[in-house]
Amino acid sequence: MRGLVLVLGMAACADPAAAPLDDNDADGAGVQPMDATSKLAGLYASVSSATARQDGDLVALQLTATSEYVRARCYRDKCSVVIPETDHFDHYTSASGLEYLRFWSFDVTRGDDGIVTTTPEVTDAYELRTTSGGIEFRKSHTTRWIELSSSTVAASCTADGGTWDGAMCGCPSGRIFAPGAGGCIEVSTANEAKCDSSNGLWTDDDATLIGSFCNCGSGRRIDRDGACAAI
Repeated sequence: MRGLVLVLGMAACADPAAAPLDDNDADGAGVQPMDATSKLAGLYASVSSATARQDGDLVALQLTATSEYVRARCYRDKCSVVIPETDHFDHYTSASGLEYLRFWSFDVTRGDDGIVTTTPEVTDAYELRTTSGGIEFRKSHTTRWIELSSSTVAASCTADGGTWDGAMCGCPSGRIFAPGAGGCIEVSTANEAKCDSSNGLWTDDDATLIGSFCNCGSGRRIDRDGACAAI
């Protein structure tokens, strides 16, 4: 019986490698003032090889001085799907001093009256540490750190099949240049009817920073037909 008590006591001890409790606060805190936007603004690219990437990793990232982000994020096992995303971000500092970058999006619901309602929410949060060459990230509730180095628009263009002429990026047919999403990405299908019927938000004539005309919100992406579908 004493042995059992000892085992349970050891299991209850804090794991030194576990994610900090601050992660819970970062997930749930309200919108934070953007006092750190200027120091975070920039373009970043992952230093990890494609075979080393995992679900939740950021492959590329752009943070603007107006608190908008463009990113290429890994989804599913071994980063089998990489999805370009855009919305706004904020910076959160926990009570113990940990810094987090929080990516916001929105949830969409349609009432019985047919009216669509959007609710802003934190899609995910990453503890961050600035380095001499860029930024290090740890997705909340995980213990794995990933490194993104500072990059340039020209490097982003040529990294994914584009041609840089010193001022603009020329992409292959059917692609659009989005440096924060990794370079030349596929153009999303534009279909207002299917966007609306799948509870997406149609942007009219104003394309997003990833060239789409339909905003789908958290956990969704535009499918080949132009409708919002679960990732």
